[in-house]
Amino acid sequence: MGINAKAEFAVAQTVTQADSPAPSTKPSFGQLRTLNFKGSSGHYSLNGIDLPRVSSESLVLVTADQTCTVEVSIMKTVLISNGKPINPENAKLVQEWSRKIPRIKAILDWGDSIGSLKPVMYRLVEQKKQRHLHLREQLTVLWSADPKEAGNVGKSGFGQPMPFSESVVDIQYRSPNSSQKLFSKIFLQILYIEEQSKHAVLGGFVIVSKSSGEYEFYLVPMNLLNNIIKD
Repeated sequence: MGINAKAEFAVAQTVTQADSPAPSTKPSFGQLRTLNFKGSSGHYSLNGIDLPRVSSESLVLVTADQTCTVEVSIMKTVLISNGKPINPENAKLVQEWSRKIPRIKAILDWGDSIGSLKPVMYRLVEQKKQRHLHLREQLTVLWSADPKEAGNVGKSGFGQPMPFSESVVDIQYRSPNSSQKLFSKIFLQILYIEEQSKHAVLGGFVIVSKSSGEYEFYLVPMNLLNNIIKD
């Protein structure tokens, strides 16, 4: 896979660190064609197609084969410091998250000096048949302001398949690197539904992190995904 990437930020002091499932053996699917990513300041394109920004808190994705419908809920971004929300108004919300989602409790226990936390929930709304499904994500780095990550641009990796009978929570989490500095990072997330040896494309996002700690999600149209995924 080749890649041409260009991105500009008014304030280039951010980093994205996705708390995605641990990397696993690469599956037979998911080979990508050359990606041409361009844009800045809220306007981005991938392979010449403008990407619409996700402005709502939830949206619905349907697999390419029309067999599964999934509701995606993009939750609030919360800045934390030393295991607690910086804004006290978010204390009850984060407490509820940590009670229901063990991974968030573990992140809070790390006690990072600063961190940006954003859960994303995927809820299975409908499936044509009762099957043993898994949700799996593929992440590809499109651009990074961190000089140490220059060699990672264009690299793609898969998370572990996650059992998907009702809902799955994916956690986006950012914290400073070893230099205690936050850098910008933009990556492509492609979601798949797996059933044993079969798979179907569910959807995709370009996720942009910012120096404020916020995330911006841009929807990748299904026809574009079909063009960039080789199989």
